[in-house]
Formats: sequence, structure tokens, C-alpha cells
Amino acid sequence: MSIRPSILSATVALPSASPIGTTPIRPGVEAGLLALEAAGCTVLIITEAARAKVERTAERLGLGRHFTRIVEGVKRPDLYRRILRLTGTLEAFMVGDQLDRDIAPAKAAGLETIYFPGGFQPRWLPAVGKVGPDYTIANFAEVPDIVLAERRAITGS
Repeated sequence: MSIRPSILSATVALPSASPIGTTPIRPGVEAGLLALEAAGCTVLIITEAARAKVERTAERLGLGRHFTRIVEGVKRPDLYRRILRLTGTLEAFMVGDQLDRDIAPAKAAGLETIYFPGGFQPRWLPAVGKVGPDYTIANFAEVPDIVLAERRAITGS
């Protein structure tokens, strides 16, 4: 197992298309991805959307080079456990904007979770306290500090 952290991110880094055009990239995404890349982190996108569509969106926004891989699948704990085995990492973080679809299954699989709330919060979503993400952020640029602090705690450096 490696000490190289894996960031398993839902498509929180990528905006979705709107009828009027494209929603802007979320705060801190480019800076956060650059810092994670500089730190040697593996950054994956885990999505339930069509991989090809997510790939095109990432490329169109100039972010595609920051992702090691895009994995399409139903977000359940077994998917996250399988990805952990494939990456061979000792530490992994899920950055997600949906408590029920991103944070809860990743947490159940043993990942550290970083909740990056989006603008749309349906009333049927569980409360933040009930799911219990390990961290909550307002800006994606906060992710590298969290990841690197965890790395230092594990390695002692």
C-alpha cells in the first residue's frame, strides 16, 4: 500500500450545463487541483453520469489533465472499496457535494469525507450531522491542506 493519497471526487469540480449556458467552475477548483497535483496526489472522478460526457466537460474546462482517471459506476460502498484496492492507497478522501450519493457511501467504505455543499439542497437530503462528513469546506482550495495534514499525521513528516 502506498502513502500517496487518492482523492476520489464526485463531479463537484465540474459544473453542470444549464439551459442558459455553463455554470462557472466552483470556487477554488483550479487552485486546489494544481496543489493536489504538485503534492503527488492521485485525483479520480467517481461519477454516475456517462464517463465520456464527464471527460468532455473536464476537457472543455481545461481541467482534464488534473484527473488520473474517471470512473463511472453506482456510488455504493463496494465501488469505493474496489477503487481503494485498485489504487493501493492507505489514505483516500471523497470530496462530494451530495450527502446521500457521495459522502455516506464513501464514509461507509472507510474513506475520509470532505463535504463541499452545492447550491441545490433538496429537502429530502439527510442532515449534515446525521451523515457526519469528516470535513466541510466552502472552497475546493481547502482540500489540499486537509489532505496534506492527514498525510503528515500518517507519515510523521
